Amino acid sequence: NEFLKEETEYKELKKTSLSFMDKYLSKLEYKINEINYISDKKANVIVELKDINFESLDVERLLDEKNVDNKLIEKLFSKLDEKDIEEMNQLDEKEAEEIVVKKFLPYLTEVILEEMDKVKIYRTDKVEFNLNKVNGKWEIVSEN
Repeated sequence: NEFLKEETEYKELKKTSLSFMDKYLSKLEYKINEINYISDKKANVIVELKDINFESLDVERLLDEKNVDNKLIEKLFSKLDEKDIEEMNQLDEKEAEEIVVKKFLPYLTEVILEEMDKVKIYRTDKVEFNLNKVNGKWEIVSEN
């Protein structure tokens, strides 16, 4: 029974992580600035990436426990049953934190996903990649 519970939690975390990555990648923009061919099988590519500036997300506001309308905290505590709270009181701080994180992470991610839709501040970075041509296709080997 404990194994099934952990497997369910793992699936929930995996689903949450994938939805976060999907949202992040959907907002990512890129522009190839420069391609330098070293040979017919090697190249350096300089790409300009525009992505969400996560520092602009007001996560502190989301986590402020004084905010009674904070749905994140409400969801977290609605997921902690009496048994969880009893277990947490008997564990050391690190173990109790692990339980909270397992229950908390999917909801934190859900709120961050909602906030990502509201983001108006992006950052732009120039990134250089080394590519090799393998079986007729260019593959990223490393980032400089």
